[in-house]
Amino acid sequence: MKPVASRDLSKPRAAAAQMGDCDIHVWKARLDLSRDAFGRLEQSLSPDERERFGRLRAEPDRLGATASRGLLRHILAGYAGRPAEELVFTYGLAGKPELSSATDRESVSFNTAHSGDLLLVALGRAPSLGIDVERIRPIVRRERVARRAFSAEERRQIEALPHDLRDEAFISCWTRKEACVKAVGEGVWSAFGRFEVSVEPGEPATVKSVDGEAATGADWSLYHIEPAPGFVGAVAETVYALWKYIHGKAGKYKVMVNVGKLLVCHVLVAYRHIRVVLMCATECDFRPPHIFRCTFVGFGINPLGHIFFIGE
Repeated sequence: MKPVASRDLSKPRAAAAQMGDCDIHVWKARLDLSRDAFGRLEQSLSPDERERFGRLRAEPDRLGATASRGLLRHILAGYAGRPAEELVFTYGLAGKPELSSATDRESVSFNTAHSGDLLLVALGRAPSLGIDVERIRPIVRRERVARRAFSAEERRQIEALPHDLRDEAFISCWTRKEACVKAVGEGVWSAFGRFEVSVEPGEPATVKSVDGEAATGADWSLYHIEPAPGFVGAVAETVYALWKYIHGKAGKYKVMVNVGKLLVCHVLVAYRHIRVVLMCATECDFRPPHIFRCTFVGFGINPLGHIFFIGE
C-alpha cells in the first residue's frame, strides 16, 4: 500500500509538536476530495474498514465514510508518530473509537464530527473529549424533537426567543449536548437527558448541570465554535479527567479523599490555560492565526479562551 505522502503529514506533525497538555486542536477538512486524494486516503484504511465501508449501499455514504476515516488517519498519524496505515483503533461500548495503546505514543484522545461535506477532528491529551457540528437550517418538527431530547428549561428558553432565532438556538443546544454525550462515549438518546446546557445564541457555552447536579456541571468545559459560514458546533471535555492526566503524567496524582470535585477544579484553574486551535487539514500552508470565537466557562469564573484559526 502506498501511504499518504509524507509532505502531507507535515502540518499534523508540526501541530503535534506544539500541542501542550491543556491544548485542544480542532482540524477541519472538506470531504469533497479529488479522485487522486480520495484514492491515497483509501489506501491508508485497514482491510476491515474498507470492507465495512464497502457494504454501505449509497455511494455518497461510502465515499464520505472512506474520506472521513482516511483524513482522520492522516491527521492522527502526525500526533501518534506512525504512518497512517499502521494505526489501530479500539472501540467503546457505544462505538466510540480510540487509538490502541500499541500505536498511541503520546496519549492522544480524539473525536470526530461531520455535517454535509465538513469534517471536524478534535484532539487533546486527556480522555473524555467530544465534538459535534451541524449546519444551521430549518428544523422539521422542532418542538417534537425538543420534547424528546431537551430539558423543560432548555425548551422554554428556545421558545422564548424570536422565531428567527429558534432554529439556530435548537442547533446550538443540540451540538453542545451531543459533544458532551460523545465525550463520555454513551449513546445519544440514552444520555442526552443527563446534560443541561446553555441555549441562546451569543450566550457563553456552559454545561449547567449533569444528572441534575449543578456542581457536576462545573467539571465540564464547553466551547462554542463556528468552523465555517453557516455551521455551528461545540467541543466538550471533562476538566476532572484532564486534571488527572496532568498530575498522573507528572507523577503527582493521588486519590484525594474528602475533597469535592468542585474544589479540585478550582485548584486546577489557577494554572490551566485553555487554548483551542482550529486548523485546516486540506490547505498546504499555514497562515497567520486569527482570533476566533470561543468561550471557556467553568469553576464559577468566565475567562475567555482563545481559538486560533489557521489555514483560512
